Amino acid sequence: MKKNILKIAALLLGIVLICGCGGAPASSESKDSSGKKETKAGTSVSVSVKETLSDDDIPDKTVTSFTIPDGTKVISYEAFEDCTNLTEIVIPDSVTKIETGAFKYCTSLKKVKLSAGLTEMGNSVFEGCTALEEVTIPEGAKTVGNWTFLYCSSIKEITIPGTVDTVGEAAFSGCTNLTKVTVKDGVKHIDRNCFYDCNNLTEVWIGDTVETLWSEMFKKLPKLTSLHLPDSLTSIPNYLCKECTAIESINIPSKAQEIGAYAFQDCTGLKSVSIPGSVKNIYSGAFAGCTNLTIVEFSEGLEKIDRQAFADSGIVEISLPESLKVIDEEVFYKCASLKKVKFPSRMESIGIYAFKYCESLEEAILPEGLTELDVFGGCTSLKNVKLPAGLKSVSGFDGTAIETIELPAGLESIPMGAFSGCINLKEIKIPDTVTNLGSAVFRGCTALEKIYVSQKTLDATGLKLTRSTGEFYQWLKVESTTQGELY
Repeated sequence: MKKNILKIAALLLGIVLICGCGGAPASSESKDSSGKKETKAGTSVSVSVKETLSDDDIPDKTVTSFTIPDGTKVISYEAFEDCTNLTEIVIPDSVTKIETGAFKYCTSLKKVKLSAGLTEMGNSVFEGCTALEEVTIPEGAKTVGNWTFLYCSSIKEITIPGTVDTVGEAAFSGCTNLTKVTVKDGVKHIDRNCFYDCNNLTEVWIGDTVETLWSEMFKKLPKLTSLHLPDSLTSIPNYLCKECTAIESINIPSKAQEIGAYAFQDCTGLKSVSIPGSVKNIYSGAFAGCTNLTIVEFSEGLEKIDRQAFADSGIVEISLPESLKVIDEEVFYKCASLKKVKFPSRMESIGIYAFKYCESLEEAILPEGLTELDVFGGCTSLKNVKLPAGLKSVSGFDGTAIETIELPAGLESIPMGAFSGCINLKEIKIPDTVTNLGSAVFRGCTALEKIYVSQKTLDATGLKLTRSTGEFYQWLKVESTTQGELY
């Protein structure tokens, strides 16, 4: 019996020794395969060298400071995502690539110096880093990915080095405290929505190698005062700076062939603009609503100005180039300060209401080549007009200040209300080629004393003028007509 007890005691002692029970406490340090220590000190972490650093190497998401060991080449996908207490990160120059979301939502991170060897940044690398105030993109970086600095609302300035080929979509969108952006020569592409909602942005310089810009890129940035567009730009996109109310001047690049629709609409601080000879077309509403735009310089080469391009702007005087062929409808509509217009010697067309309600316009010497005209209605100061010889239809002088006007031989039509409300008009001679006379042609012409019209015209139209309560109201069909002078 005694022997059995001794055997059992010996067996238990062996088990204790094998399991290590009662041994020394476990160490707080561990070693990697090379024997290098890996330290976990609560708020500060460093790790052993690896070519790729992943989220598995971040043992504590509450870390406040982290040093990436020299020799690391890649910071992998979402490696530090949601490390919301991280305030400091040391990135060695050996790192060449930072993958998508690597520091996403590190909301306490304030300053980052990216590695000198960095060439590639993936998408959303610093997305949501709302405390990030300072970041330097190194010379040598080739890409800035989509949404890289999305909602980094504390960044104030950013410089894109010339080694970068493309700045990705919405790269700085939502950077609400960003005030200055410099894009150096060498950069070729800036993607859509890059500066969307950067409401404190005041100064943007884009280097002369950028080939294209997206529409709406600077739309509704209320504090933008200075914007340099690249000389390499061949087209100014639609809505580029719409409602940038603080901008006072803009350079139109010397290679630009067109200014897009509503590109500078409602830029109420814009005072002057020079259109280079490379521009062939100014599209609809390009400068509409620019109420302080008083000076516009056009150059030879411009061929067409589209609908409402300068409507409701502050232009005072314009000299249109000889190359201009078409002014579309309402181009200078409600330009209330416009006093003088020099037209080219010949044009193909001027659209309806092109100068309507230009209340300060006093004189118009119109170009040859026009066949129809309905453009000056409501120009209450317009007194002197010279019409082109080949005109076939004339209208749109309602409410003007003309006292007399010479209608050209060969004219065929005077549509409804053409001269209504011309309270200073005293006499007019209608060519015998006119075969169409609309109703109310001279309605409200209270000073009109004489109308010269041939029997031929009266026979062709079957109309005569009648007076009612001292005013000329309308043309009425009659069975017989009178010859010569009607008054």
